[in-house]
Amino acid sequence: MENMRKGFMTAIVLVMMVVASMTLLVLYQAVANYRENAMSTLSSIQNDADSVNMMNIGVGFLKPKFLGILGISLLYNDSVPTWFNDFKSKLSQDWQNYITTYVSTTKACKIYDWSSTGGQDSGLIKLENASNFLNEITSYINQRKPYQISLYAFPMKQSGSTTVFLISMVKRQYRATNNQSKYVTTYTYCLVGPKLLNQYVYFTGQEQSNIYFASGDIIDGPMRSNDYIYIDNTNGNPTFNGTIEFKGMKTKNQKGKIFEVATNNYSDYATMKGNPPYRILSDTDAANLNFSSIASEYKTNLQNMVKPYSDLQTYPATPTGIQFTKDITLSFNHGTGSDYNLLIYEGSNIADSTVRYKINWKTSGPPNATVVKETKSDSSWSPSTPVDTLFNGVVYSTGNITIDGDSTYLSKYYGNYTLYSVGDIKVKDRLIPYDTYTNYFTSQETQYAGTKLSTSTINDIYNYVSANEKSSLNLVAKNNVIVSETNGIKPYNMKLFASIYAFGGSFKVEDYNHDDPAGQLLVFGSIMQKVRGAVGTISGAGYDKMYVYDPRFTTAAYQPAGTPAKNSSAKIQVLGVVKSNN
Repeated sequence: MENMRKGFMTAIVLVMMVVASMTLLVLYQAVANYRENAMSTLSSIQNDADSVNMMNIGVGFLKPKFLGILGISLLYNDSVPTWFNDFKSKLSQDWQNYITTYVSTTKACKIYDWSSTGGQDSGLIKLENASNFLNEITSYINQRKPYQISLYAFPMKQSGSTTVFLISMVKRQYRATNNQSKYVTTYTYCLVGPKLLNQYVYFTGQEQSNIYFASGDIIDGPMRSNDYIYIDNTNGNPTFNGTIEFKGMKTKNQKGKIFEVATNNYSDYATMKGNPPYRILSDTDAANLNFSSIASEYKTNLQNMVKPYSDLQTYPATPTGIQFTKDITLSFNHGTGSDYNLLIYEGSNIADSTVRYKINWKTSGPPNATVVKETKSDSSWSPSTPVDTLFNGVVYSTGNITIDGDSTYLSKYYGNYTLYSVGDIKVKDRLIPYDTYTNYFTSQETQYAGTKLSTSTINDIYNYVSANEKSSLNLVAKNNVIVSETNGIKPYNMKLFASIYAFGGSFKVEDYNHDDPAGQLLVFGSIMQKVRGAVGTISGAGYDKMYVYDPRFTTAAYQPAGTPAKNSSAKIQVLGVVKSNN
């Protein structure tokens, strides 16, 4: 019996020892898992910061290589990184679709590729002016001890795009509890390009004290003025749906005396829905964008992107625009059975013109196009032999440009265009991209009255353009962009789907203070002007403003060749981070 008790006690002790051992093992494993998770989390956090820092170094390297509208001086080859498919698989479906649609992934520029096992990639030494970049990278490697780092830039598919898709990859090694090596990889990606001047729905260098934002005005997007803006809230507040960057706000009292509004009283004069509602600019901030230098720089660069019609007889090696040395009148007319996408008359009056040009996109799509020159004799037009060319969508005139088509009050455009005038651009037609027109507008837009759009309809159009519209338009003038009259009448409920730039003058309406109210002026895109121009009066003449920011500007999905941009500048448009663990 005693022996049985001893044996029984021995069994109990053994069981207790096993249980204790298992408990300790579980505890040890839990501690080990915690340690491994902690190490993994720490490595991941370090890697995220390093990958973003690498991205910033890459953007700094690219900045001086951005040549404004001429794009970026990078050489691309087929050295796509081996990790690219892993990177893409970690993205959301929307971003995977974006890359498939817009980014050229069969070639890339290898900016830097290094691993602790292989050293610096020899391809880097071919990059020009990279000494500061190399010093920064070397310092980073010595301090942070990564396992592998890479920087690659991919071009966009759209011809003439100045944006690149930049990816930084940082891989870090850490020890698991079993002393095995594990790795965490962070990819940071961004769209980066020169600082485009359409980043604001409304941008003015200088305001005028007699032109006010008033009740009924809606500015739906980011806005900037290098000056004080003037507010009249007699009948209600104007609405600003995006952040306003300005020097401040001014208004007038009942006696007509102008005074500056205190910042804590802004909400009494304007409905400000941005996040943040506003940002006050310093004099230095305002001076950073000099309209005169930008205008000169832009004109010089654009001349490298165009040729006279006579030079198009030789098929161009790269897409080119067309240059005219006189006033021209043009219209767009896609999808109505006409034999042109873009029709250009020499001269400021169609009736008096004896030469015109018909430009058509081929069925294979832009930049493939044909140009036909026609001459007028005894009221009939005689065409020349069609010229096949690569057309980048740029039309350059040393005179004025008038947009006044054969279809009254309406020009529907298909494709991506930049119209540049050394003088003024006068707009007599509503300008609407063809696909948006067919989905949201009726033939009423060919009439004087047109349609006034509700906020809900504009929101529907905004979503449609963001997801589906492939056409875009820049109106760029050295002087003014003017909404003009036809036979003394303004188009009622005017619509301009375009980015508007008046480098030396204003965006304004002809005889804005005459006649009855002209309804709604919808600008779906952006406005940049040196001096604010008038489009209506507080008493009701002219137009009420409805300015809506084109959502595609943030992703550069469709960007016409020649979109105004500042040389040697860089702006990150979209930034994202994804991870991979192994």
